Amino acid sequence: MFGKVVVLDFLGYGLSDKPLGHNYLMVEHADSVEFLLKKLGHKRYHILSHDMGDTVAQELIHRQNKLTEAGKKGELEILSVCLMNGGIIPETIDMRLLQKVMLNPWLAPIAMRLSNRIMFKKGFGEVFGEKTQPTPEEFDDYFSVIGYNDGHLVTNDLIQYLPQRFANRDKWVGALEQTKIPLHIIFGPSDPVNPHNTFLKKYKELVPHSGVTELPSHISHYPHLEYPEGVAKAYKQFFESWKRNEASKKQE
Repeated sequence: MFGKVVVLDFLGYGLSDKPLGHNYLMVEHADSVEFLLKKLGHKRYHILSHDMGDTVAQELIHRQNKLTEAGKKGELEILSVCLMNGGIIPETIDMRLLQKVMLNPWLAPIAMRLSNRIMFKKGFGEVFGEKTQPTPEEFDDYFSVIGYNDGHLVTNDLIQYLPQRFANRDKWVGALEQTKIPLHIIFGPSDPVNPHNTFLKKYKELVPHSGVTELPSHISHYPHLEYPEGVAKAYKQFFESWKRNEASKKQE
């Protein structure tokens, strides 16, 4: 579908640097996306995001909205956005126990140093569906990537995106409400962090112009890992719809 796909590890994640004590801000992550795209020579792009990446996408949408409102055009242009499960609407988030612990300045340092594969498997497994749990090898891979460059020691710093969501709620949720960029969401309904009955109902109410693909009931917080073929199919349908709409505009 695309000539090029760009996937990046944000600062603090994956194989990127993980500076201890850094103030990990969503606006900085958005800056990183824009910097990388410019560096690679891309001016127009589509976004497919998940979880924290949704929040980064919301910040990028907000920036484009402001330029559009001012009658200006930036160096970069978002053509479409497809979100997946994430804390898009903060008041609908049901935080897990581990997230609450990591937000506690007294408990977080202890929990980070006590982190082990058993604790990780329990906590991480809770946000997958019962029928779509990672294999033992996949759990080991995820744990290793998180621990790379002592990443387990910056968990408390990274999870500050949660209070940032609440502090910037009006800006980031408002970005979705106000944007003219084509939007879609692919949603795993069994997600305990973004419960179906609260999140999806609120999302449809606030962002009625967005398309919605609700996956089978057993798919949870990580739809792209739990049901990759379903996500690929849903995204392709959204993208093909976008292409048809663009072709129709050119004919007008």
